[in-house]
Amino acid sequence: MNSLPKKCKLAEQCKKCGSQSVVKNGLVRHKQRYKCKHCGYNFTIRDAIEKVKPEAKALAMLLYGSG
Repeated sequence: MNSLPKKCKLAEQCKKCGSQSVVKNGLVRHKQRYKCKHCGYNFTIRDAIEKVKPEAKALAMLLYGSG
């Protein structure tokens, strides 16, 4: 049996130190926030912003410039 307390039983690990001792720590932008018990770092899982492709940016600027 796993020796971690129930609230720490997560598949996530700290992005800063790699520790698996993390606990839920509220919500930010409708995403679960976690806090590392080892180093105190706060983070969210899958928090990478979807990037806009350069072609889409160029089209947006062209349309903006044309009025």
